[in-house]
Amino acid sequence: MFKKITVSLLALVLGLTAMLSLQTTSPTLHANVMLPEQSITVSGQGQITAKPDMATITLGLETFDAKLEKATTNNAEKSNNIINLLHDFNIAKSDIKTTGYYVYPRFCATNYNTQIGHIVSNTITFDVYNLQNLDAIIHKLSTADINSLHGVQFGISNKADLYNQALQQALADANQKAVHLLPNGGYTSVYSIVENTPFGMSPYQIYPLYARDYHHDGFVHQGELEITANITATYVF
Repeated sequence: MFKKITVSLLALVLGLTAMLSLQTTSPTLHANVMLPEQSITVSGQGQITAKPDMATITLGLETFDAKLEKATTNNAEKSNNIINLLHDFNIAKSDIKTTGYYVYPRFCATNYNTQIGHIVSNTITFDVYNLQNLDAIIHKLSTADINSLHGVQFGISNKADLYNQALQQALADANQKAVHLLPNGGYTSVYSIVENTPFGMSPYQIYPLYARDYHHDGFVHQGELEITANITATYVF
């Protein structure tokens, strides 16, 4: 009788020990993902700096007339003149687009109940791929019949290729961190790699820097742009 009880207790103890052993080697829950017990998660960042090879310019045209039809016609004529001017600089029609068109009334300055006419506002955005012409284009626009120039935004046409290079740098950065942090100085495998896109932005981010290493006598300095990639990687050791 006592032998049976002793054997049963021994079996129970061995069973509990086996269960505890399995729990310590089983995957753990991390951010709703099951990760291996012996794993480490690090972040990596890569940056590619390059000179822009394109620029986007946005300008505004505004016309006023007592008659709406006349204000609309005048605005269309001004728009066509600007487009012809851009064609003189070999800017393709596909690179020119209307990004805003508004019509609203104008009232008397001394009596807001009295309408004196209509205002037609037109916004045109176009891309420049020959940056050597940029200063001349802006100067020509300043002498044309435009009402506003909303700014120049530099960009990179092959940003996808540069972003892939930044991703490779980010992965190398994460690998180096994992090697330095792990006890044996290395890992056995890569469990996962997550590409981080902060704030719901596009996969690449372009940040303008101060103008540097740009020898040009013009008044618009393109400077350099930075493309940044961020990843989070988990390693098994």
